[in-house]
Amino acid sequence: MSHAPEGVSTMLYTRLWSNHGAYLTLWKAGHRLEADIILRSAVEAAICLAANKVLGKAFYPLILADLATTLKTRASQFRSAGSTRLAQEAEELRQRLMPRTEGKRGYLNWSVLAEASGHPELYDLHQHLSSSAAHVAAYSMMRGVTGEDGTLAAQHAELAVIEGARHPVFMANATLLGATMHAEVAGAAEFLARSQTLISRSNQVTSNW
Repeated sequence: MSHAPEGVSTMLYTRLWSNHGAYLTLWKAGHRLEADIILRSAVEAAICLAANKVLGKAFYPLILADLATTLKTRASQFRSAGSTRLAQEAEELRQRLMPRTEGKRGYLNWSVLAEASGHPELYDLHQHLSSSAAHVAAYSMMRGVTGEDGTLAAQHAELAVIEGARHPVFMANATLLGATMHAEVAGAAEFLARSQTLISRSNQVTSNW
């Protein structure tokens, strides 16, 4: 893979398109919670595509820093498990990556990246999906749960209707935003124009939400 913004964008867009297909499969099968978990992943890919477009060559070192941080954690886990060889291999790979991170450290920060890319609303959606679907937290565990007397049934039904209408649009918008960012980086004028037209249509549909 090329380390240039074009190559990074291709990698990210491939991931986003894969998320889009998986989301549709799960949503059509009625697995709405699992579909929302995939939607969160798609939002992350869209944030990265937008950040890659705005930051250019400065974005790739952030990816390497994220990987280096993951390897550091993995090396520690391997040592704790007594897997000395695996710990050493992880640490050696991390050391090879460090000179290419350009001094960057830590995991990708979704809030900072969304803000830098000019799309802070993506982080708001990311946070909502984290608590309502991706994380095994009280909010996500209580989805659809009612009391013996039917308490909360009406509220759950209303929420299901709202999410059923809006979340597929959120998925489409994440994909369209990612497509627009990728087209701009790749210099694909026709693809860019088509994406922008579809975004305009989507904005008309959601203007009263």
